[in-house]
Amino acid sequence: MKRVVGHKARGFTLLEVLISVVILALAFATVSSLHSATITATMRMGNKQQAILVMRQLISAIEEDLNRVNLQQLEGPPSEVYRTIFEGQKMSIQEELDQLFHVKYAAEQWGVPNIPPEALIKITITISWGVAEADSLTTMYLIAKEPDA
Repeated sequence: MKRVVGHKARGFTLLEVLISVVILALAFATVSSLHSATITATMRMGNKQQAILVMRQLISAIEEDLNRVNLQQLEGPPSEVYRTIFEGQKMSIQEELDQLFHVKYAAEQWGVPNIPPEALIKITITISWGVAEADSLTTMYLIAKEPDA
């Protein structure tokens, strides 16, 4: 075997290659987890936007016909809550959203000093779509009703 004197060996050692592979694997894992978190956040925001639209649809229908607001508590998919409030009318909602969302609806008298209890009704609507607390949206809506003559 002939050995060249004064000539340096070129290339990487096995240890250097292993270290670089580990660094690349860690970088890839970090980028992958960030990507996963971004997708989750995007889906959560999309669900929140859809919940806002469903809530607006419920509130708009209530505003159109205030006489249909009865003191009651309801819970279920948006279409069933809507059908109960509006006595059989159908809600325009996509089937997958109706299955995704769960609505809690409560209409009750709101007692304010010097105002008859039946004059002010508080409606609380909560729409949820997951198990986390951040996966829900709640709004409170006050309706002033004309006293019965």
